[in-house]
Amino acid sequence: MHSTISNFILRMLLFLGMAFGLHIFINGKFGKPIFGNQIILSYTLNLIYSSLVFSFLFLLRHKIKNHIGFTFILSGLVKFMLYFIFFYKPFMMDSILSKNEFITLFMPYILVLIIEVFSVSQWLNKIE
Repeated sequence: MHSTISNFILRMLLFLGMAFGLHIFINGKFGKPIFGNQIILSYTLNLIYSSLVFSFLFLLRHKIKNHIGFTFILSGLVKFMLYFIFFYKPFMMDSILSKNEFITLFMPYILVLIIEVFSVSQWLNKIE
């Protein structure tokens, strides 16, 4: 495995692990179910999907260098569809997306997006 990919995955594990720990701590502090709202699935899905997308983009960076941005945006649409498949029905059973449910979806998603954009832009600037 290329060091750029392994560094990305380690960075994701570190940041998502810290965010997950903080998230379940706050849930417990406010009397919410610590592992409620499919929190483990949300963080795990983000970690796996972002690692796959980053690896795919990095490994094909020279072949698709003119289409990396488009491919990255397309991967975001695929991630949205995955969220819809895995989370929409359970979260909308009561017809309301609660604040806690929203945070369970949004927190790992935005954190992963920030790390992905930062990481992709780093090596994208190095491509000739």
